[in-house]
Amino acid sequence: MTYFYGGVIMDVREAIYHASKILRRDFKDIKTKFAGYTPVYSFNTEDSASVFHHFRDYIKGQKVLTVTGSGDAIFDLLLYGAKKIVAFDVNKLTIFYSKLKIAFIKSGLDKKMYTKYFMGMDRGDTILDYDIYELFKDCLDPEAREYWDGVYEVINKDKIVIRNTETSLMYEQFGLFGFPNINCSIENKAGYFTDENYEKIQKILREEDFEIEYKYSSLFDLDDKLNDKFAFMYLSNIMDYTSEFIDEANLDDRLVIFKNYVTSVLSRFLKKNGIIVSGFLRKFRQLDDDIHYDINEYKNVFFESEGFFMDDCYPTNIEDRIIIYSSPKVIEKQKELMYDYY
Repeated sequence: MTYFYGGVIMDVREAIYHASKILRRDFKDIKTKFAGYTPVYSFNTEDSASVFHHFRDYIKGQKVLTVTGSGDAIFDLLLYGAKKIVAFDVNKLTIFYSKLKIAFIKSGLDKKMYTKYFMGMDRGDTILDYDIYELFKDCLDPEAREYWDGVYEVINKDKIVIRNTETSLMYEQFGLFGFPNINCSIENKAGYFTDENYEKIQKILREEDFEIEYKYSSLFDLDDKLNDKFAFMYLSNIMDYTSEFIDEANLDDRLVIFKNYVTSVLSRFLKKNGIIVSGFLRKFRQLDDDIHYDINEYKNVFFESEGFFMDDCYPTNIEDRIIIYSSPKVIEKQKELMYDYY
């Protein structure tokens, strides 16, 4: 069966085929960390919950855009009242993974079971257990049910065990020497992962009116696939990986290209006085081809005169920084709020 996402046909059988190769550790056809069919991050690696809490007035009752990723941003946006969510990603498997999480929570299974199924209770635990899948699979839509039934057929036939310390359909959740990889979803009380908010998300998924529209698309192809105007747009940490999709050797040159896409293309889909969160900058960051040591260096690229502002996420997160793009009116408001906090 085939399905349409943003004008692109998606073949579920093809997705199962590529997922089976990943399950069997056949990664030779994966050319990039993200595009096409690649492993998915189990949980958010940036603190979207704090961002959405900070900008909740721009989200409640609005149309919003987000990266699909682990699917957690969708839950956090619903928690803060979004009525239509357009979720895009260049990795096709994120759509199926997001729908798996939605079906699980909607089924009524509790948070302890959710943690056991998606994360495990300790290092080395088995995740995506088939017996648990059988408890909620009827809550999947036909497309996602076809995909996951096909995936589990491969898992059961080949006796594949998926552990939280291995990269399989998801990237490993524990890195070198047993240290857990960044999982911002479980750290922040502003997000869906608290006991109280998990129950709120269950109620929202069952009882409230909202719309989730998935689009298979890279960031730079979005302009051909969008037909809405948004009050809030969240680009997650895509900016941390410009070397994956911009063919320029110098980081500053890549950031300028990225910035120009935000100002000249994405801005056309932004409502008046809306906000684009263009980048999420963690306080503690590794240095590689994409990331600076000092987040202040980004101020040499993203100028306030061009509509950008280096904001924080007070009060839930005052260490990390986000780069927002908006109107002078909104920028001035955010500056006043920041100065009031300190």
